[in-house]
Amino acid sequence: MTTTECFKLIKSGPAQESLFELFDKLEPVTPSFMIGMWKGTEIPSGHPMDGMLSYAPWFGKKFYDEENAAPLIMRDKQGRLYSADPDRLLKYAKLFSLVPNKPAGIDPNLFDPFFKMFRTSRNKARVREIRYRGTVSTAMIYDHLEIIDVFRKIDENTVMGVMDFKGDMHKKGYFFLLKRQRRIEEKKYEK
Repeated sequence: MTTTECFKLIKSGPAQESLFELFDKLEPVTPSFMIGMWKGTEIPSGHPMDGMLSYAPWFGKKFYDEENAAPLIMRDKQGRLYSADPDRLLKYAKLFSLVPNKPAGIDPNLFDPFFKMFRTSRNKARVREIRYRGTVSTAMIYDHLEIIDVFRKIDENTVMGVMDFKGDMHKKGYFFLLKRQRRIEEKKYEK
C-alpha cells in the first residue's frame, strides 16, 4: 500500500477493523529506526480515549536509545517541548474516556498549567522488538503502566502506532501517527 493510499484511508475515518487491516499490511520497524523526535497525531477510531490528545498539548514521542524513551512530549503555550509523566497522567485519561459527548475544538492551551504539573525529567519507557498480531516490530514498553505502543512503517518518515492496553481497554486499539522531526524541534526540547 502506498503512503498516499494509507493517508487516504486514515482520513476517511475508518473503524477499528479497517485500521487493524491497514496496520497489519505495514512493514515492521527496528528500534534504531525509531531513534529521535516524532510528532504525533491521533487517529479517531471509536476507542474510548478518542479525542483525549486533542485536549492535551501533545506534541509526540522521543526515543533516545533502546533503554530510554519519552512517551509523552508536550508543547507549552510558548512552544517549548517537555516530557510529561504518563504514570500520573493516565489516571486522568481513564476518567476522560468515561465522559460522553466530549466537546470538540477546545484549545489545548487552556489546560497548559494542568499538564505542566506532570512534567518529568525521567524517561518513562523503553523500546523492544515484540510479536504483535503475527509480526515482529518495535514497540514502546511503558515502565510502570500496562501499555505497549507498537509501530509499523508507512514510509521513511512516518509510522502508524497502536496503543495496546491490558484490561478493559484492550478490546480496542488506540491509533496514532508519528512523523519524524528534524533538528529544529530537537532544539526546543527541555529535559
